[in-house]
Amino acid sequence: QSLSSFTLTGSGMSEIDLTNHQIVPVGSGTPCYADFNQDGGIDGADVQDFFAAWEAGDASADTNLDGGIDGADVETFFAQWQAGGCG
Repeated sequence: QSLSSFTLTGSGMSEIDLTNHQIVPVGSGTPCYADFNQDGGIDGADVQDFFAAWEAGDASADTNLDGGIDGADVETFFAQWQAGGCG
């Protein structure tokens, strides 16, 4: 569901580095982080897993998709988590 690093090369073009970019499937819209661990439930385990990723600076914790891991990501995560999901 996430990649830490991915490099594409093609003939006639320079190398493209996609390190630490989030991949969102076409048509999926904005990702929903309420079920952060993707276990099918929205509970305390999602909070634990989110904060573990956030404290480690993992790209999966960039819930507001601004390219940085900071307090704004905590706000975005909790807004979705407290609402019980996104939908």
